[in-house]
Amino acid sequence: MKRFYIFTTLLLLSFFKLNAQTTDVITNIDRPTSVFVDGNDIYFGSHWGSLYKADITSPQNQSTIIAAIGVYRTFLYGNDLYVSQWYQGKISKIDLTQSSPSPVDVITGLSVPTGIFIQDDILYFGEDETSISKIDINEFVNLNSVSLEKIKKKFGKAPWASRVAFNDRFGAVLICQNPGEGNRKHYHPDADECWFIVEGEWEWFIEGTGVKKVKANEEVA
Repeated sequence: MKRFYIFTTLLLLSFFKLNAQTTDVITNIDRPTSVFVDGNDIYFGSHWGSLYKADITSPQNQSTIIAAIGVYRTFLYGNDLYVSQWYQGKISKIDLTQSSPSPVDVITGLSVPTGIFIQDDILYFGEDETSISKIDINEFVNLNSVSLEKIKKKFGKAPWASRVAFNDRFGAVLICQNPGEGNRKHYHPDADECWFIVEGEWEWFIEGTGVKKVKANEEVA
């Protein structure tokens, strides 16, 4: 009899699980990706679109929070919501305490950033479907001088990235990668970009110019 009752319980649980009812909150989204809820506000991304915000009580009223061409994941850290934009190769953030938050780029020039996670000011992120990288989001930013050896010691083996300067007109990120790693072809329609090689050497393909090889103390602009 004991075995019979256990079997009956499992059968009933399975039945209720298979027949659970769902309720649509928002429909007609092009491949929804990350979802985050803050009070009555729901934030959601689209695989080929932007990051949007809607009021759960009236989800038909939606607004674009970050205009993008592909949102993959979001992660809340403090008051900031971090957003990985896989197609544009960057991770941005918005301050949820602001009524009309303006997105701030945390790191750009990535190769298909995917999942993100932050712990103790270290931002971990998947990249190019083959690796996980990290960046310290606070420690080395906007100092009068930065020790390369100190940064290398903190992060250890590649791959990693550390932002070293940021303001409303300029941003700089120190990137360390393993041999063979790199970035997918991309461009920034709203910003200029240049690279300065600190150690090692790199090979670029520049549209209209072709392949360019650079080594330590050389730049690509």
